[in-house]
Amino acid sequence: MTTFHAVRLDVDGTLTCLDLPTDRDARRTALMEHVDGLAEIARYAGPTGLRLGVVVNENGIALELTPNLYATALVSSVRRALLPYPLCGPVVLTGLCGEGESAGEITAVPHDIHNELPGFVVALATRYSLAG
Repeated sequence: MTTFHAVRLDVDGTLTCLDLPTDRDARRTALMEHVDGLAEIARYAGPTGLRLGVVVNENGIALELTPNLYATALVSSVRRALLPYPLCGPVVLTGLCGEGESAGEITAVPHDIHNELPGFVVALATRYSLAG
C-alpha cells in the first residue's frame, strides 16, 4: 500500500508520526480513527506560501472536545494571524497541494513543519500544560 507522511498532534502536545494511505477510502477510515470521529480537513495558508492541512473532528466543538491549544497556536503561526476559534481534540497535520487538478488535496506534511514541531511543542509546553 502506498502511503504519505503526516503527524498527529494530541491536546497534550504528544506528536505521533503517521503513514496515511493514498487510497481515499482507506485514508478516510484512518483519519476518522485518529480524530475520534468524522474527519474534516481544515485548509490554511500563510503569507510565505506554506500550506497546511489540519484534519479535525468535524463535531469537535459541539462534542466539547478539549481545545487543542498546540494545534491552534501552530495554525495561527502559519497564518501569521490569530485563529478566531479553537481546534479541538487530536488533529492530524498534513500538507496541501497548491495548484492544478489536485489543489487542496492533502499530501505529506511539509518538511519545515515536521522539523520544527518538536521544538514548537516544547516551547509551548509550560504555557499550555494540561497537567493538574
